[in-house]
Parts: sequence; C-alpha cells; structure tokens
Amino acid sequence: MRVIVVGAGVVGSGLAWRLASQGQETVLIERGRPAAGTTGSSFSWYNANSKRPEDYFRLNLAGMEAHIALRAELGDAPWYHEGGNLVWSAGDAWMDSGEIEEELETRVAELQGWDYPAEWIPVAEARELEPNVDFGETEQAAFFRTEGWIDGPLLAATMARRAAGAGAEVRYACEVVGLETAEGRIAGVRLANGETLSGDLVMNCAGPWADKLAALAGRNLPLAPTLGFVTRVSGVPEGLIRRVMHAPKLHMRPDGGGLIALHHHAADAGISAGDKPWEWAGELVARFKAYVPEATAARVSRWTLATRPIPADGRTSAGLLPALPGYGEIVTHSAITMGALLPKIIAHEILTGEVDPLLANFRPERFG
Repeated sequence: MRVIVVGAGVVGSGLAWRLASQGQETVLIERGRPAAGTTGSSFSWYNANSKRPEDYFRLNLAGMEAHIALRAELGDAPWYHEGGNLVWSAGDAWMDSGEIEEELETRVAELQGWDYPAEWIPVAEARELEPNVDFGETEQAAFFRTEGWIDGPLLAATMARRAAGAGAEVRYACEVVGLETAEGRIAGVRLANGETLSGDLVMNCAGPWADKLAALAGRNLPLAPTLGFVTRVSGVPEGLIRRVMHAPKLHMRPDGGGLIALHHHAADAGISAGDKPWEWAGELVARFKAYVPEATAARVSRWTLATRPIPADGRTSAGLLPALPGYGEIVTHSAITMGALLPKIIAHEILTGEVDPLLANFRPERFG
C-alpha cells in the first residue's frame, strides 16, 4: 500500500511519521510549508476543559494523555509546555465561539465529576503562580493543572522531519487539484504542476480546505468553519507570564522567544463582522498591558487569522470511509490537543483495519 497524506499540519505530519516509522510507503504533501495553515495560527491551548459532550471530552482527554506518552516515547518534546490554565472569568464567554456558554462554577463542578483536575484556588495562590498579573477584585480563580500549550509549528515540523527520516517522501509547495480514480476507488492525486502521484489511499488532513479535497473525491464533507485571531506580542521580558490564562477580557500565554500570544472571542467575532484586524491587535495589546502592568514596552509583533476546520456538527471526523475506497480523513477543531493521539490511532486503523473505540462516534460515514 502507498498512502498519500494531504496536509502537513500537526495531524498530517504526525500521521505520515507514524505510517513511515512502521514501514509503510508514505507521501506527505503540503500546499505551502509545514504548519502554514491553522496549526501555525492557533492559540494552541491543549485541554479537554471546553469540549462537550462527554464523548468528545473523553476523546480530548485521551489526546492530552497521548502528548505525555509521545514525550516519553521520544525522550523529549520541546513543543510541549505544561503549567496549567488559570481562569477568572466567571460569567464571561471565555470559550471559543459556537460553544455553549456556561458559568465557570458549573463547569468546574462538572469537570470534577468527571475526575478532571479542576479546582478553585484563592487569588493569593494565583498571584504566587503569576506574580506579574493584576487579578483586580477577583477573590478566587479556577485552576486546571494538567492543561498547557503546544508549539504547533515546531511539532508539525518535527513530525515532518521524522517522517522523512523514516523514509516518507515529503513534498512542500505542492497543491492537490484533483484526485485520480481507478476501478471504483481513489487511486492517487493530481498536482497543480501537472504531475500525478499514484497511491492506494489518500488521507485528507487538509484542515480548512478539507471540504474542497473531499469534493474532489465526490464526497460531501460539510464544514462550519470559524475565524480565530491571535496576536503575538514582543518587547516583554522572558517569563513575564508563565502559563495559559483566561481573564475576563483576554486570553494569554507565553509563546517562547520572548513572545506572548493573545486571543479573545470578541476579536474573533469583531473581525468576522468586518472589523480591521490591526485595530483588534492594538486593542488586545492594550488589554494585555492592563492585566500585566510591567508590560509597558509590549508591542505587536505579528497577528494571524486562522480558519478553524470544524465539521458542521461540531465533532471530529476521523478514519477511513468504506463507501469511498482509497479515501480517509482527519478533520477536527481540536488538532492541537489531539495532535499526538489521532495520528497514532488512525495509523493503526490503516495498517490493521481496527477502529479505536474512542472514535466510535466520530466516524466519517455519518455524513453519508
């Protein structure tokens, strides 16, 4: 079997590595460079905190555990950053757009009922964790100890290099413009340069473009994408903030190299409605300075707009599609959280035909 993986984000690159490392002939194709799409423009918070309903929570929880297992497997994981997530935004819509808003107190209680590490800590303890942050009149904060952030571009690039080192053929700046068929099955891809690559299986890991690639196969893959806006800030001392935080008017985290990543759902909504991104970038920096008074020299380094590839029902679609031989897909909004899990269990499915029980409710065939 020859597997062609389309898309070199964290999921596609990881899948190519998993397949190649087990002796599978593999080709990884990316229209740009590794992590050029959503992976490189994400807030990159790994969590099962905001994932509903419970089966999706369990899938994301397994994704968090898979990152720890991957670090143990490789002996190192410089893209993986622990530290937890501090939240003091009760009553504020701090979750991503489209999710059901819940009061933080209800959320913590529900997560505790599912044995997820969620607790309330006094603001004095929060200040010990983040001494440079102004918590205002807050008396306590929710703390989720097992959460953190992923350097998505580093993870994707590392997996792509490992895939190549394991024998995979890796092609960048190659856009797929068509799919080949033979004897009732997908049999390869056509590239924009006119080249045709034959293959026994095409895996659609194309992120925001997954529906377009699926359409080339004659498949209807309904997506309901949302916009994500992230501003990177420079000019601040290393270690000024130490972990992921969700404040009432800002989401923030370290981004390595002296940078800070900023996000808020209000910016997503505003830009989606036509607001100017650079104006929101300035607004987020102003909010950051209000929360972190020592960040007087903070300035916009760059801002990015990402399209989150969300299936229309809001749930991951992952696996082979029996009705369309030679085709499979991994399409998810939670690629950062499940970037270690989905490549491993889908590679196992490709090589053995066995479907992981975690994916029972997330199969591609539900879209027909």
